[in-house]
Amino acid sequence: WEFKTAIEEDTTIHDAWEQITIRYQRDIPNLLKYCFLSVICDGANTRLGSIFTPYRFYYAWNKANDTDTVAHGISSLMTMIEGAFAKDRILQILRDFVFYPDDSAKDEVIVCRYPQFFAAEKMLAHIKQHMRPAGDGKGGTYFGATGCGKTYAMLFLSRLIMLRDAETFRSPTIILLEDRDDLDTQTSELFVTAKRYLHQTDVRSIESRHDLEKTLRDKPSGG
Repeated sequence: WEFKTAIEEDTTIHDAWEQITIRYQRDIPNLLKYCFLSVICDGANTRLGSIFTPYRFYYAWNKANDTDTVAHGISSLMTMIEGAFAKDRILQILRDFVFYPDDSAKDEVIVCRYPQFFAAEKMLAHIKQHMRPAGDGKGGTYFGATGCGKTYAMLFLSRLIMLRDAETFRSPTIILLEDRDDLDTQTSELFVTAKRYLHQTDVRSIESRHDLEKTLRDKPSGG
């Protein structure tokens, strides 16, 4: 955490961001190797990212729980503490919701936003609840506006399905269907850089229906 004073108007969370990304990166780089999350705060504004996150991508954690109403201003400090840094929650975030792309050409870490966290957890629960043969097979629908980070939400969900509750999912095969070329390119480029994150080497783009049929037919088991 970098917490700036709330009583000086000229001191802002941008100053906190600069202190982390410029001064600390320069002066204590070895210590920052072990810093997975970064919070900038001035009392009235509180946002979460990583030590590599550009300032514009730091994001407020405005809900402590999925059913809460959105909080802003001073209240966002408490929702950050209760929502992201409660003991069980912080362990979930550090374990499954911090993504380091494979072989990235730059210093880059993707930290979940609270809508992505709640969406992935909720979808996982719904999928488990509705799985056949006991359920109807309908895992549910997640709706999000353009640019809200649905592709990352799908990545976080895929990790949960692949690595959590192995007795339920038993090495699943996950297929993502896209409805336009640019989204297909965006998704495939993201997922092929997530092999270590997913603990799965066979992550690739399918080129045609024939390719999909052959790929599924030739797989002796899930994954």
